[in-house]
Amino acid sequence: MIKYLNYQWVETDEDSDALTIGLTEDGIDQIEDIKQVLMPELEEIVSANSICMEIRTSTESFNIYSPVDGQISEVNVAVSEEPNLIQQDNYGDGWLIKIEPDEPVDTEELESISQEEL
Repeated sequence: MIKYLNYQWVETDEDSDALTIGLTEDGIDQIEDIKQVLMPELEEIVSANSICMEIRTSTESFNIYSPVDGQISEVNVAVSEEPNLIQQDNYGDGWLIKIEPDEPVDTEELESISQEEL
């Protein structure tokens, strides 16, 4: 698991090239009360370092960025229906989306990006 942009985690899927994305503990600490999760569409094309989804609280919006160019291969519908699942189990059932990257993922490159802020 790689920490990305200090508040997201990225994990490569053992069975495919897909990347699973979720919020780290630091990300969870920044969000008080999740009201709505705006998920991307399945098969939506995403670009590296661009906003791919949004988490809304009662006072602000929290952007989630794609770490790679690719396509949304799966969204966690359970999180859309029960947003607090993100805070209850952010490394398990509270994952957010899966992205199928256009190119093989260089984990060292992702780690170096994580040291920078967009």
